[in-house]
Amino acid sequence: KKKKRFKRLFEVVCFCFWCVCVCLLEMSERNGELGVWCSGDREKMAHAATFQKMPRDEDDCVKGKICRALFVKSKVEKEDLGKIWQMVDVRKRGKLNESEFFAAMCLITSKMRGIDVPESIPPELEQFLVHANVKKENNQAEDKQEDGKGEEQEQEHEHEQEQDHVMKNGNETAEAEAEVVAPSLPDVPKVAATKYVSMFAKKDANKTGLLSASTIHAMLAGAKLADATLRSIWVLSDMDGDNKLSAGEFVIAMHLTAFVAVNKGKAVLPPSLPLAVITLANETTLNYNNKLEKDREDERAKVEAEAEEKRKAEEDERIQQKQEEEEEEAAEKRTC
Repeated sequence: KKKKRFKRLFEVVCFCFWCVCVCLLEMSERNGELGVWCSGDREKMAHAATFQKMPRDEDDCVKGKICRALFVKSKVEKEDLGKIWQMVDVRKRGKLNESEFFAAMCLITSKMRGIDVPESIPPELEQFLVHANVKKENNQAEDKQEDGKGEEQEQEHEHEQEQDHVMKNGNETAEAEAEVVAPSLPDVPKVAATKYVSMFAKKDANKTGLLSASTIHAMLAGAKLADATLRSIWVLSDMDGDNKLSAGEFVIAMHLTAFVAVNKGKAVLPPSLPLAVITLANETTLNYNNKLEKDREDERAKVEAEAEEKRKAEEDERIQQKQEEEEEEAAEKRTC
């Protein structure tokens, strides 16, 4: 019997070890070369799009003040932001190029997911920074060589280009005046966010903190948007890719739907969500889930209190019944 038990225990341990290995392998394949510091391709695209929107100097870098204004919106503690800056500002220039900015965003979003800021730059990000900077320097050197070779040709055609520019200037000006600038996605107003959370709570009848894709589709169908637009809204809203929406993700979906509906024919959905919107979504989900947990604790406390009150009432009734029986026995003895 002992041998059989030991064999069964050994099989269970081997199976658990195999499951852990499979999970780690899937995580490594999903995260790629950046490990836990980047959740996947969607986050990479979001950080790259954010950098492209930032104003940059002649060195294609974002200045420190501009970076700080963005980073503080994450509500990560200033001490952690300072550590992150010291790690990613490799050249101590007070500004960040694209790869350094990407590394900073990875560390900030990781902190928002609950991963502590390391004391030194992680090996994955350090290797990424080295490769990116070397590649950029090589590209700049090649560009300078190409510029030197083409300088003479440019001087020869300079006069012709100036004439073409003068002739096309009028048409370009007219096109620029006629062009309608697509409105950018604004932050979620607090009043609207509160309204969306209330809508979410009404649909969350089981109090799970999640709504299924079919439920969300039925709610968004009233906006009468194109299927392609609804799919884009879903992809942007379902940040963790679990095919369900939490309270914060639902706020994003409703905000994007309202943005497209109000600006009919003009609104263009962004390729990635702004950091302020992501932060609001994470806070909304956390607050909603904390409220659900508090409601569950209150309900448990209420049930326990009712059970305790019922137990006391039954105990009092039992004691009173026993006293009555004792009094009856005493009365019979006196009668006898």
